[in-house]
Amino acid sequence: TAKAGNSFGIQIRALNIGVAGVHNSHVSVTLPAPLTVLSVSAPSGTNATFNNGPSGATVEWDFGTLDSNSESKLDVTVTGVLTPMESTKKVTIVAQMTAQGISPGNAVAQSDVTLIL
Repeated sequence: TAKAGNSFGIQIRALNIGVAGVHNSHVSVTLPAPLTVLSVSAPSGTNATFNNGPSGATVEWDFGTLDSNSESKLDVTVTGVLTPMESTKKVTIVAQMTAQGISPGNAVAQSDVTLIL
């Protein structure tokens, strides 16, 4: 739950529990309207960008290789507003990882956020 009009944080974690490294790693995050990304904070050696639009926001995170039994975290600062006729709104944030050997749709996570007045 997050208060509309206030900023809040979400954290995207990429976790490799396998015995081999994951190469050419990329995570795409979709945040539906009315969410807007204010900033991203990517770990050293990785790159993240964001884009806000009328249907919501996207975050693109490239981090190359993820060693076996390791994780990497991306912090995203977000805000959301409600229309005058809304008192709450539930939205679903979706993150999808692709990499060498990981096809689109094979590594997907989602989380719900409810905006309140």
